[in-house]
Amino acid sequence: MSNIFFKGSRESVLLPLVAECLTATGGKFRINFKARFRCPTQDERREMSEAFSAGTLSDDDAVDLLIQDWQDVRDAQDEPIPYNEENLKAALQEVPYRNALVEGALTMIYGKQVLEAVRQKNLRKPGATG
Repeated sequence: MSNIFFKGSRESVLLPLVAECLTATGGKFRINFKARFRCPTQDERREMSEAFSAGTLSDDDAVDLLIQDWQDVRDAQDEPIPYNEENLKAALQEVPYRNALVEGALTMIYGKQVLEAVRQKNLRKPGATG
């Protein structure tokens, strides 16, 4: 492995994320926050992708391997929630935050364009009929 740090390369990236929450009336509201993710090497990205395909790497594992910090995560009283392992585990139990964190980790592994292409492909699939 090389110790060269190429111009423009980054060790980590701060990604804007959105937790989409449901209201009591069925509407939605968005909570914007940011999370810092480690930038995996190309070899790590390939290994993680293969592990996902083999079922040996879960969404939670990917988040745990790549997340380093977060910003603007707040509790019900609008107080900041610091990033630590305990709070990360709690966030991964809350579906809107889990979805946002998993999307951030998958963005670091596959890239935004690949995720968007998969999302569009899945939107075009006909629904199952029963």
